[in-house]
Amino acid sequence: MEQKRIIAFDSDGCVLNAMEPKHRYCFGPAAVEVYGLQDMKDTFLAEWNRVNLYAPTRGINRFWGLVEVFENLRQMGQSIPSQEALRTWCNTTPALSEKLLEKDSAGNETLEHALQWSRRVNQMTREIGDKIVPFSGAAAAVHAAAELADVAVVSSAKEEQIRAEWQKFGIASCVKWFHGQESGTKAQCLAKLKEQTGAEILMVGDALGDLDAAQQNRLLFYPIQPGAEAASWQAFRERYLPAFGRGGYTMENENVQEFLRYMKRI
Repeated sequence: MEQKRIIAFDSDGCVLNAMEPKHRYCFGPAAVEVYGLQDMKDTFLAEWNRVNLYAPTRGINRFWGLVEVFENLRQMGQSIPSQEALRTWCNTTPALSEKLLEKDSAGNETLEHALQWSRRVNQMTREIGDKIVPFSGAAAAVHAAAELADVAVVSSAKEEQIRAEWQKFGIASCVKWFHGQESGTKAQCLAKLKEQTGAEILMVGDALGDLDAAQQNRLLFYPIQPGAEAASWQAFRERYLPAFGRGGYTMENENVQEFLRYMKRI
C-alpha cells in the first residue's frame, strides 16, 4: 500500500505575503493605540517588528509576541505595563486563542487590554486586505501539492481569517484541514494530524517555530526563505515537491541549511 502523504502549509509569511503588512500596519500600531504608547511609538514599533519579523522569534503567536516585546522594552528601561498576567495565561491556556482569552479575561485588566488589542488587530487586518497577496509561485505550488498529497494549513492566525484569505485567492479548495490558533500550537496540530492519519507529513513554513513544530513530531520540513520567497517556491515546486511525492525528500538539502544560516544571522 502506498504511503499516505500530507503537506502542511503555514499561511502568513509563507504562502501569503501577509506578515510584513499585518505587523507594520496592524499588530504594532494597534498596540500603540490600545496601550497609549504614542510617546514611545517609534521605539515600540521597532522592537515589535524586530521580534515578530526579524528575529528567531519570527512567526510567534500574537499573545506571546506581546509578552516578549513588552518585557524586552521593560528591560531596556522603558515605562511600559507588565504583562505577567498574560504570560501566565499563555503558559496555562489550552490554546492561544482569542475565544479562550475572552472567556478568561473578565475582571483582569491586563487580559482585558490584550483582548481589546487582539480585536483591534482583527479589525485593522480586514481593512488592509488589498495589501495581502500570495507570494509569487505559492498558489501554483499549493495546487501542485494537492495533486500529490492531502493538504493542511497549520497557522497561528485565526482560522476564520485563514479560510477567508485562502478562499479569496482560490486555494481553499485544495485544503482538507484548516488548523488555526483555536486548534492549539502548531506542534499540537501536527501531532493530531500524525496521530489521526499515520501519514508522512511535510511542514512548509518560514520561521524557526515551524521547524521546531515539525521536529517535535519527527516530521519533515521545507523552508520558505524570508526575502527569497519566489525562489523558494520555485525550488519547492520543481525539485522538492516531486521528491516528496516519490518518498525521496530529506532535510539534508541546501535550502534547509541556508534557512538555518539565515535564522542564525538575524
